[in-house]
Amino acid sequence: MVVSTLTVRMALDRGQADCAAVDFAVRASGADIVWGPRTRTGRRYGSVAHPSHELRDALNAIDGVSVLDEIIAIAVYPSTPEALPAIADALGGAGAPGGVLSCDAVEDAVVVEWDPLRTPASIVYGLIDVELARFHASRVVELLVPLSDALLARIAAEGLRAPDLRDDRLLEFQLERSDVLD
Repeated sequence: MVVSTLTVRMALDRGQADCAAVDFAVRASGADIVWGPRTRTGRRYGSVAHPSHELRDALNAIDGVSVLDEIIAIAVYPSTPEALPAIADALGGAGAPGGVLSCDAVEDAVVVEWDPLRTPASIVYGLIDVELARFHASRVVELLVPLSDALLARIAAEGLRAPDLRDDRLLEFQLERSDVLD
C-alpha cells in the first residue's frame, strides 16, 4: 500500500529550529507540510502529503521527530475534570480500541492518537461521550493534526452513511483549492 499522507509528531521539548529542519527536509524532497496549530497541550503535529520513502527516512533521522502513517490526534477537554481519568482509561486502558496508538492525560485534557484505518472516529468519540455521560459533562475537542482531504471525506462518509462520498466531491475543499474563499 502506498502512503499518500504522513503525520509528523514533534517531541514535547522541541522548538522552532526542529520544525524548521522538518520543513527543510520536506521541501527539499518536493513535498509539502501543513502544521497543526500550537495548542495548550504543548504537542505539535504536521501533515505531509505525497511523501517519498526517502523523505520518511530523512524525517526519522531528525532528533525528536516521530513519523507515522496518517493518524488522527485530538485533545479532549471535559467540562468536569473528574471525567479525565475515565476517558483516559477507556481509550488507553486494557479495553481500548485496537487502533488507539496513545492516550495521555495532559493537565486539563486527554490527548488521543489513533489510526483511522483501524478504528473509526465514531468509536473514539462514542467512548468519550459514554464516559462524559457518567459525569454529566460536556466536551471541547481540539484537532491537533491537519487531516488529508481523503481522510476528511472518509470520516464524513462514515458519519453521513454515504459510502460514495469522496474528497473530490466535497464543495468546501474545491472552493478552498480554487482560492474562492480567500
